[in-house]
Amino acid sequence: MKIYLFCFLLLLTALGCKKNNEDENKDHPKADFTYYDQTYTLNDSILLYNHSEFSTKFKWIFDNEATSDQYEPKYLFKTPGIKKIKLICSDDAGRKDSLTREITILDEKYINIPEDSHIRVNPVAMKIIGNAIYVVSSKYNTNYGYSLAGVIEKYDLNFNKIWEKRLGSTYPNPPKGDIIVTSGNQLLVLIRGCSNALYQYIYLLDLDGNIINKQELFHYYINGVIEQEDKFVFSGNYVTNMSIPLILKTDKSLNKIGSVSYNIFGSYANFLDINNNGTPVILGQKQSSYASSTSAPGNYFLFFLDNNLDSLSFQEIPVNYNFMFDNFAKLRKYNNRFFIYDFKTLFSFNVDNKTLSSKEVGDGYIRAFELFENQFVLFAKEKAFIYDLGFSLLQEKSNNAFRYYTDYFNDVEKLADNKYLMLGSYDDHTTLGGYAEHLRFFIFKKE
Repeated sequence: MKIYLFCFLLLLTALGCKKNNEDENKDHPKADFTYYDQTYTLNDSILLYNHSEFSTKFKWIFDNEATSDQYEPKYLFKTPGIKKIKLICSDDAGRKDSLTREITILDEKYINIPEDSHIRVNPVAMKIIGNAIYVVSSKYNTNYGYSLAGVIEKYDLNFNKIWEKRLGSTYPNPPKGDIIVTSGNQLLVLIRGCSNALYQYIYLLDLDGNIINKQELFHYYINGVIEQEDKFVFSGNYVTNMSIPLILKTDKSLNKIGSVSYNIFGSYANFLDINNNGTPVILGQKQSSYASSTSAPGNYFLFFLDNNLDSLSFQEIPVNYNFMFDNFAKLRKYNNRFFIYDFKTLFSFNVDNKTLSSKEVGDGYIRAFELFENQFVLFAKEKAFIYDLGFSLLQEKSNNAFRYYTDYFNDVEKLADNKYLMLGSYDDHTTLGGYAEHLRFFIFKKE
């Protein structure tokens, strides 16, 4: 009998313990959270989405950098690397649960320069001189339907604006332009509107943005410039009912000292960019007839001129392009090869054996493009690329800096520590919708 009683009491104890355990586990806190991406840049604010259950208190630990007791905090990591985010949740009874997740913070960042809501910005070019970044752009006032002006701005390397100065009026569509540093430590700025804007502005500025001299040209498109010992040489076109290739010469104060036009092939042609190879070499394009559309088949040409700019010879590059790229093309030289790009393709032309090689880049829409030592850095349709001179891909970047389809980058410069700076713009999707509104800088590092 005693044995039965003992077993009965033991069974009651076991059932009571089971019930107590069930009560203890019922509605126990459960930690859970998510975030938008797995990879972020240094200045991305990470918004955390809290999905925890049966909890009244929360503590977030950001890789031993900081903590927060908010329900859904935002956090910006200060250093790159693989970071741990830990959430500890608890209820009023003191019961707890925790969850830790890892994300990657890249050693890169983008910097937005906001404008007033009615200002649309179209960046053209930039140049880094010492600790200063000079940016040329066109700013469009959407309230009044006209362009405010072409402008030049100076930023420090922390992207604080030092000053902004107005240049000539420009057409509101994305302009064409360039900026170079002269041997006299001055800024030579080219800026014009798109294909139906016939004014061309050339400015010579000091490093404080003061105008030393300027040329305002009508019916001219100036696409490229080089500096020679006693003059500037500009390549472009004189535009009337046809587009006639043109060389414009000025002295070092921008006073015109002559021009040479070339009636090449008796048809439409365009001088796109100029490169100093002892004597000027120009990248040009030829079409079978004048066309203002974006579909005009033709070939590239390299035009070789003597130092007096009188003698003209050319070397045809057999590329049957299908895109009007006079707002994009650049010519760069390395040893015996010239490098060119169009809408979606990089080209290398060997002037010794007249051979051509090419490489299609991503999904096209090449915008920013520059040759640094022995590699290319470029931007094409939401991605940044680095290629070697043999067109082997060294690196590809695609992250939050390129999240919106309206983002684009027009120029690239090299920073210290193997980093690159891209100049572009972005749409904040609040006022214009589909237009680029503000300047954006993007810094990324070669891995």
